[in-house]
Amino acid sequence: MRTVQSEHDPFLRDFWREESARLYWETDFTEVVESLDGSPRCRWFTGGRTNLSFNALDRHLAEKGEKCAIIHRDYLGQTHRLSYRELWQQVNTLCSMMQSWGVKPGDRVLIALPMTPLVAGLRVVDTYSRAFEELLARHRGNVVPCTWLAASAPSHLLFTSGTTGTPKGIVRDTGGYAVALLASLVHLFRLRDDEIFFTTADAGWVTGHSYGIYGPLLAGLTTVLCEVNSPGEYWWQMVETLGITRMLTIAGAIRMARRQGKPRADLTSLRTLYLAGEPLDNATDEWVAAQLGVPCENHYWQTESGWPLLAGSGRALSPVFTRAAEVVHPASGKTCAPGETGMLVINNTLGPGGMSTLWQNDIQHDQYYWSYRQRQWRYATHDCAIRVGERIIIQGRMDDVMNIGGKRIATAEIENTLMGLEGVVEVVAAGTAHYLLGEMVALFVVTDIADPAQQAALKKNICARLVARCGRFAVPRRIHITSALPKTFSGKVMRRILA
Repeated sequence: MRTVQSEHDPFLRDFWREESARLYWETDFTEVVESLDGSPRCRWFTGGRTNLSFNALDRHLAEKGEKCAIIHRDYLGQTHRLSYRELWQQVNTLCSMMQSWGVKPGDRVLIALPMTPLVAGLRVVDTYSRAFEELLARHRGNVVPCTWLAASAPSHLLFTSGTTGTPKGIVRDTGGYAVALLASLVHLFRLRDDEIFFTTADAGWVTGHSYGIYGPLLAGLTTVLCEVNSPGEYWWQMVETLGITRMLTIAGAIRMARRQGKPRADLTSLRTLYLAGEPLDNATDEWVAAQLGVPCENHYWQTESGWPLLAGSGRALSPVFTRAAEVVHPASGKTCAPGETGMLVINNTLGPGGMSTLWQNDIQHDQYYWSYRQRQWRYATHDCAIRVGERIIIQGRMDDVMNIGGKRIATAEIENTLMGLEGVVEVVAAGTAHYLLGEMVALFVVTDIADPAQQAALKKNICARLVARCGRFAVPRRIHITSALPKTFSGKVMRRILA
């Protein structure tokens, strides 16, 4: 699939017009994409009116009403199932309760609850944050008509994880988000109608939001919600007992699972493992192939993008669908040579499903993320990358590049060098101040080795490998041996705590 030259490219418009047919529209749109004058912001499917909840539930009732929509594994290990009809009934109950509170279109509803299948969806409100609410018995049996929203109307407000800085409120639209999720499940994930899809991320994070809740339900599939965040054998046993066919998680969770050794559960139902959220290291990729025996597909995306920007197998990835990606020098904006570290940028548009703006801050959205160069808008991911042939390797955040005596190296390069070294289960590199060099490497290493003498030998092996593969300047000033790393609920390392 070729990439687009601008938001006016007929290919972009034709592709997304065709994909939009997977969605129910109460009112047809008049324009596929519309630019806002003097701004990188754009509106998708202008003039169209639709509803996320209707597309995720109501339209499936005739043919899939009794099909399992959600499998819920609670914190006690008990399994509960909800059909599409039962889920629709619960959604109406919750919406009726919310209306009794006076909730109306345009209100923002903060929902902070466990991973339980009490999905409100977007039936009567424009914007919400997080998922799920308690139900009140007196509202059971009530049916709440859908509120048909403009395709460009905000569907939700989701904050970035804040692992490297202050969280930012991402505002996403309604129609573009639904179209993008459905297209990605068909063309990128290649899901079939019989899939049981397990996304390990919490619904409060973009991965769980897009592919734990809305994506599978929009496609009429079965999704798995789990209250217990326990990488390893707990997950593998779920695959066996629930018949999970596709699983989406992060590389860090698989690294944690590796500590438990080869899975004991029967994983024959599992067709594909998808990884996202942080750079994939070679050792983890190889472990998945050897121990799980399923294809491992790697995705790169952000809270801002809403769904994958790049995808592929291994560390080297390609742009998804109509997106055009480049690696450029952050200061000059000029394209980097192959193998040269730069910043990943996306030209023209993030596509439907990308953020509309930042909450109450259009100016920061335009200035922090976008620049106008060579007669086109350019989105800055603020992530380090290198181009290898026609593919791109993500190295980590631009904030995570160390300057050691004038030599720049990404923390991800250090980490990937050490993953696979015997005794290293997980490792995080951070910059620490040095009075002569400016910065030096500080390492936080998770290991199963308990003997102090063997830990000392491990530190020597770490230094030797870094000298051999990165250069003497990469020798760490400090190596901290630890049993675990600080992580968010979704499993991402909280680097700002370690820096």
